[in-house]
Amino acid sequence: MSGRADSDPNLAAVDRSTPSSGQNLYYSLSCHGCHIHKEQGFKQGPDLDGISSVLSRKELEIQLTTPRHRKKNSRMPSFAFVQPMELQSLQDFLETLK
Repeated sequence: MSGRADSDPNLAAVDRSTPSSGQNLYYSLSCHGCHIHKEQGFKQGPDLDGISSVLSRKELEIQLTTPRHRKKNSRMPSFAFVQPMELQSLQDFLETLK
């Protein structure tokens, strides 16, 4: 996925300050296309349930923006184009997955 998050009308309508808006971004950015959460999604990447017990907030940010920094052959795309408040909301949501 390329381009700016604010160019997507689905993302523009999202309240960007809460874990629930981060959950909306999770679906808008199609994270469920590669990850499982609550037994829904696809198993291309790791299951995200419990991810906040494995990665710190800073590690989540690195994984979201530069996934090949942690794993050279990662197939995960970079979401560095996501606006800072949206990225924060996505991290807030991922931190609820204990």
